[in-house]
Amino acid sequence: MNNILFRIFELTRQSQIILGCGGALLASETYRLLYSQILPLKIVLFLFFSIISAYTFLGIKISTSQQKLFVEVPKSSLLKILIAWLSIGATMSLFFVQEKKVQSVAALLLIFTLAYMTPFYLNKRKIKGVRDVFILKSSWLAFVWSVATVIIPVVHLKGFDFGKTELIFFVQRFLFIMAIALAFNIRDYNYDLQKHMKTIATVAGVNKTKIIATTLLGVSFLILVFFSEENLLAAFAIAIFYTVILVMLAKPSAKNFFYVVLMDGVLLVQGLLLVLLSR
Repeated sequence: MNNILFRIFELTRQSQIILGCGGALLASETYRLLYSQILPLKIVLFLFFSIISAYTFLGIKISTSQQKLFVEVPKSSLLKILIAWLSIGATMSLFFVQEKKVQSVAALLLIFTLAYMTPFYLNKRKIKGVRDVFILKSSWLAFVWSVATVIIPVVHLKGFDFGKTELIFFVQRFLFIMAIALAFNIRDYNYDLQKHMKTIATVAGVNKTKIIATTLLGVSFLILVFFSEENLLAAFAIAIFYTVILVMLAKPSAKNFFYVVLMDGVLLVQGLLLVLLSR
């Protein structure tokens, strides 16, 4: 039994299924809170598979030497490889059934994702990328997630006619994801120190990073007060309180289960609570 649970955990960890489900739920949440409608399935599936595909590419290292291109792919199980190729194929197929306005935002997100994939190596010389630049390691990630889970649903319904409400909700989502990203800064603390990478955690320290993340979560909840009905607000309160507890428990030595299942699972917890408490 323990061996089966371990295999399930490893598959979940490697295939990024939790993140895919979380992103799809966040986008659906946006559509429902802002417009009281159900997000079309073609967009839900597109976000689910594209997030899995994006995180698959984040593990790839690219380098060039003597006019040759080298691509280093982490070792993976056969099942993970199949899931990755299925996700990439599904992402490409679903991209072409979206409206052009959604395609344009998705294409922009692809560029931002590729920028985050760096650094890469050119003739053994490291070309620094977005995640090597102090605050951008977390804020860039939060921005991409916010565009995917807020802007894409908005653009689908309203085009590029953004109002004050949509922009405020975008800020709320950015703060929420940023707080989660800071917890992962704490996870990478020792590695980033060894590599002399400046992140919020390595500059401010673990304890101050926790305070910053908790503050961001508090502000994001206050913003939600303007959007949510009483029963939905209770769901957000529980989810954010749960996230605050995890942030305070975060530490560089925590096991993968803490971050991959519990921390990433925050996205699922919030979505499921909204479904349960809105009935």
